[in-house]
Amino acid sequence: MPDPLQRLWRRVRRQQRFCLLEDEREPAWTVDRLEAALARLAWQWQTAGVQPGQVLLLRAAQGLPAFLSFWAAQRLGLVWLASDPAWPVARLAAVAEAAGADWLIDAGSEPLPPAELPEALARLPRLGALPDERHETAPAAPAAEPVWPGRAVAALLPTSGSTGGPKLVALSRAALARSALLAVRSFGWQAGERLLNLAEPHTMSGLRNGLLAAPLAGMAWLVSPPATRADVFALLGQIHARRPQRVVAAPLLVRQANLWRQRLPADTWTGVRALYCTGADLDPVEVQRFHAAEGLPVLNYYGLTETVGLCLSQALAGWDPQDRSLGRPVGCRIRLVDAAGATLPEDAVEAVGELQVHQRHPSAGYWRGPAGPFDAQGWLATGDLARRDAQGRVHLVGRLAHFIKTAGTEKVAPAEVEQALETHAAVLEAAVCGLPAGVGIERIAALVVLRPATAHEAEGTALQAALIAHVARLLGTARAPSRIRFVPSLPRGAHGKLLRPQLPSMFTA
Repeated sequence: MPDPLQRLWRRVRRQQRFCLLEDEREPAWTVDRLEAALARLAWQWQTAGVQPGQVLLLRAAQGLPAFLSFWAAQRLGLVWLASDPAWPVARLAAVAEAAGADWLIDAGSEPLPPAELPEALARLPRLGALPDERHETAPAAPAAEPVWPGRAVAALLPTSGSTGGPKLVALSRAALARSALLAVRSFGWQAGERLLNLAEPHTMSGLRNGLLAAPLAGMAWLVSPPATRADVFALLGQIHARRPQRVVAAPLLVRQANLWRQRLPADTWTGVRALYCTGADLDPVEVQRFHAAEGLPVLNYYGLTETVGLCLSQALAGWDPQDRSLGRPVGCRIRLVDAAGATLPEDAVEAVGELQVHQRHPSAGYWRGPAGPFDAQGWLATGDLARRDAQGRVHLVGRLAHFIKTAGTEKVAPAEVEQALETHAAVLEAAVCGLPAGVGIERIAALVVLRPATAHEAEGTALQAALIAHVARLLGTARAPSRIRFVPSLPRGAHGKLLRPQLPSMFTA
């Protein structure tokens, strides 16, 4: 019996509708063309010595290398792990070590510098992300594909660990296939439509939407290079030129579209049926402004890497611009739990509790690390505070856990940033928290105790800038604090435990 991902790909081959478009001036990567490339690439990897169960670390943005490497890995039973090519080398090495990576594909626009690689990266043999057409020919009739069980781990996605180091969420083949099916059904995606999905493959939305859901729906996936996505006018120009029917983006795009509307062609959004946003709570005022000007729905959806993405979503049918919710459950059960651990009744309208999720195929937990995030009954505590309205829709109202949820879809562990700060010679100790930057969105802030020799520098801003740059070099700009305050000491309890609930108030004192 074929495994879930084999069944999905066979359905894609039967439909013959999916294609990948990197450049409108070049021929599309049709299903037949992709299948031929996958067969050759898998054969080349087997020749190089890959074995089922090994971990393949990919350094690449969205596009053909990510697509081919994922599906070739599934064909051979490898565990696929994508990383952000913008990560600093130190973070990439930490993820490689946490995963126990066996192979590396470096398809970043700027290759890794060989002379400066840490051991965790330097030891990894390299594989190509694209089939090599110059040498031997792959067998005309490859052997039958082995069958991998649905519970086998197909991919790892990085997330922050509560102790500061990276954690890797293990995603099974069955969980990924189900998540793709839920996305297609919930979002109403149709064969023949064009999808512009702006998330990178190391995120849940990037992996599921571009590599799984778009092929399953029979869509054309419009690949967007990082430089285009980083420039608002280039991105909006691409929407105008490439005419996608569906666009998946961070909420920032809605604000940018509103801000620069007068400088854009009037038909920029012509042909787009819906815009989908995740990663942070949408500003309802911006949504209403956008809808009033363009007549397009902006659907909010919610999910965590541990839930294999999609848990809650608004629906396109009957969408209301006044709806400020995250929508209703998608393929899962939810409950709200109060501070005493009691489940709130479903008819307890407006009562606030922690959002918890139960699914048929959640993640398989954490790879080679701590115990999984689910309780004995399979419930996941999200750390998000939420309420139900009279229509049964779920509204996010804040955070319960210490994780910081930024506007860029990152979930940042304070300990990770604290450890990075404390590697600086001027820092004695640090404490990090999130400061509100909108409903459900936070910015990273740090309280820093300086070593006595550098305490006199606290009056200026040069050291603050240096510390921010130091964290950015180690963890990337998405995890660098936007605000630093120097303090003589950190608030601690009788046993020396950091009193984290007190940290935000120290920035307003």
